[in-house]
Amino acid sequence: MEKERKLITETLSGNLYSFDQLMQKYQADVFLTVNRMIDNTSISYDICQNIFIKVFKNLSTFRFKCTFKTWLLKISVNETFTWIKINRKRFDQIPIDYENEEVVTLQRQLFFESLKFK
Repeated sequence: MEKERKLITETLSGNLYSFDQLMQKYQADVFLTVNRMIDNTSISYDICQNIFIKVFKNLSTFRFKCTFKTWLLKISVNETFTWIKINRKRFDQIPIDYENEEVVTLQRQLFFESLKFK
């Protein structure tokens, strides 16, 4: 936790290399969290990029009352829920056949493919 505190303090002082170290340390955790919720690799990468931008912009609000990882993953979950909420209307319009796992997978893929062109 002391190393994280140092990296955060250095980032707030303008050292972008320190933020890069934080990103490298936690990017897999953030991606796995997002991808579990979205189940689409390319959209998950986009959401992760937005998460790290948000974290960078709001790093000064981190108060060390919890671990940085906890704070980061909370932001990750919230950003992913926001994405789902914004895109839910299109998602809800797709009838899903829960009896057939292949159909569900195909329907999800088609939904996420449709987002790429809008």
